[in-house]
Amino acid sequence: MAGIILDTTIDSLPGIFYVMNRQGYFVKWNQQFKQVSGYSVEELSVIHALELFQGPDKRKLAASVGEVFQTGYSTVEADFVAKDGTSTPYYFTGKKIQDNGATHLVGMGIDISERRKTELSLKKSEERFRKLTETAIDAIISIDSAGRIQMFNDAAERIFGYTGEEIHHKTIDQLIPERYGAIFMKGIRNYLETGVSTILGQIFEFNGRRKGGDLFPCELSLSEVKAGDEISFIGIVRDITDRKKTEAELEQFTHALQESNDTKDKFFSIIAHDLKSPFNAILGLTNALIQDYKRLDEKRIAGLLNTIKTSSERAFELLENLLAWANAQTGQIVYKPQQVSL
Repeated sequence: MAGIILDTTIDSLPGIFYVMNRQGYFVKWNQQFKQVSGYSVEELSVIHALELFQGPDKRKLAASVGEVFQTGYSTVEADFVAKDGTSTPYYFTGKKIQDNGATHLVGMGIDISERRKTELSLKKSEERFRKLTETAIDAIISIDSAGRIQMFNDAAERIFGYTGEEIHHKTIDQLIPERYGAIFMKGIRNYLETGVSTILGQIFEFNGRRKGGDLFPCELSLSEVKAGDEISFIGIVRDITDRKKTEAELEQFTHALQESNDTKDKFFSIIAHDLKSPFNAILGLTNALIQDYKRLDEKRIAGLLNTIKTSSERAFELLENLLAWANAQTGQIVYKPQQVSL
């Protein structure tokens, strides 16, 4: 009765179960072990345990078995190879027992296929993240909830001037002036205590501090990363020195353009006022000639024509000045200074 209960208990275990002698042959196993291996009872009775493994795993298992018989306990991960050649990763535990003066190894194996898939997926994800951080042009910095720097990518090293080893586990105050650091850490503490964030998912502009102490304008966006009960934060920092310089140049250009427009408007107003007088004279005298030329003597007509000519020359001179100014503004006049004798 006790044997039946023991066999039923062994068969109900969540993984494979086996008993092995010092020579490496199986003396007992559960149904799951038989099913996973694909071997018959007769075959399992004569097959050596190491034949169920290949390559490096065979050496790992041999070392683990030796450790069990020496120390009494061992664990190992290895790929279990069935009769049909299929391979399944297992986590094995082995324990030494004494039975009627004979020493045996009692082992159990748990299928870790899903764990391996998860680990592989995580490894690929980490590799993608690593490549992303290495190739990013912006600084990517990871900090813990206390503001200590955990990760510092290549761009961060280039922008701030520190190496990853120098800055690791230093506080964020190393990278930003104290007044900004206090605001930053206050926002993190407030979020951890209340769950309400005033800093996550937003873009801030402030001055960063390089290794030598120089300040530079930068842009920060912050996001949260949760791993179990631990909360950390990833900041993406962009050096906006060139952008600020461009904005300043654009503002200066806009100001200069406004001044140029104001000058142009003032100049046109002056030209228009100055042109009005000669043209009034030309129009008035021309009308007088048209209406009264039959009653005017030659001397009077000559005087009027001379005044019209003078007014026309004055108007033409103003137009010439206007054209010269326009050419100067558009760069069509080439400036060629020369030395002259005074």
